[in-house]
Amino acid sequence: MSILKNKPILIGLILVLVTIKFAFLPIVNWQENKVLEIQKKNKQLKKGLALVDNQQDLAFELLTLQQFSLKQIQLVAGTESTAIQYQLNIQRKIEALIEKYELRSRSVSWLNKVDRDGHEEHRLEVSLAGTFKGFISLLTEIEKQKPKLALLEFRSNISKMFPNRNELGQFSGKFVVISWRAIPREQNE
Repeated sequence: MSILKNKPILIGLILVLVTIKFAFLPIVNWQENKVLEIQKKNKQLKKGLALVDNQQDLAFELLTLQQFSLKQIQLVAGTESTAIQYQLNIQRKIEALIEKYELRSRSVSWLNKVDRDGHEEHRLEVSLAGTFKGFISLLTEIEKQKPKLALLEFRSNISKMFPNRNELGQFSGKFVVISWRAIPREQNE
């Protein structure tokens, strides 16, 4: 019976509980969802800003890499305007070296060039004869050239070698030199 006497208090308590259940808790849940959503967006924003900062760093690194690549190409590749002019210059260099080391050239021929990404690969085949010492000196000098020339292969016969007299003997054979020419941009596009 005492419960019935406290009826207005119970009704007030029920109203407070219903208000909490159906009004206050949904508002708190909504606020929590909004806070989580804001935190997620803030996290995404930080990632986006980090990407933008990283993109600037990457752009700087790309520029640095392109400059380095350009320097490397200048060391490795010739820059003559035409392939024929380039081949003539390389051939003159090789023939001058052959003459310098007193070797005899039997034949000099260009193999087919190969187009690569932004440059051409040229191969020169040279048959010659002379002293083995001159041949070794020639190969060493070819490797030192700028722009870079690389010895791709060589075949040889060595005769009249006398170790007792400190003579390396006579040489006859051939070698292939590879070289690169940077393709000018207007030709490349």
